[in-house]
Amino acid sequence: FVASAQNLALDDEAELVRRARARDPEVWSMWHDQYYSLVHRYAAARLRSAEDADDVASQVFLEALKSIGRYTYTGRPVLAWLYGIASHVVSRHLRQRARNAGEPDEAAAATEGFEDASVTGIEVRRALEQLSDEHREVLVLRFVLGLPTKEVAQLLGKTEAATYSLQVRASGALRKKLPRQ
Repeated sequence: FVASAQNLALDDEAELVRRARARDPEVWSMWHDQYYSLVHRYAAARLRSAEDADDVASQVFLEALKSIGRYTYTGRPVLAWLYGIASHVVSRHLRQRARNAGEPDEAAAATEGFEDASVTGIEVRRALEQLSDEHREVLVLRFVLGLPTKEVAQLLGKTEAATYSLQVRASGALRKKLPRQ
């Protein structure tokens, strides 16, 4: 019964993708309602700016709408596809931010609006930015967004064991980047 329920859920998601390709506004509205806050939280964690996260989250859904015709549903959750788009949009945003002269430095941006922020929080953010995309991704999904390992594994297209191993390696890499206290 569990396997048939999972197949039904996969069939349902495949049907939603088919309808999204046909530009069904109900599907796009449902996906926006269901996933916008998760995409926004992901962007905010990477960008440290609610305003920039608003822009990025909106851009993610716009790019998803534009590229749905090229998307092939493979059984992975649609959210994994959206996170992939979000990762690219955030990276472009960070590159653009770095090119713009006069932008506040990252330490100032990290503490903006958080005058009481601990130095440790700032150091963790700086250390996260020094990690590989894969390490940063697994740590943000697990600990910033609070997703369970099983869901992170689905989003990354890995087994739970591989995701756990990646998380352990990423945590070790993060510890090495943090200043000794």
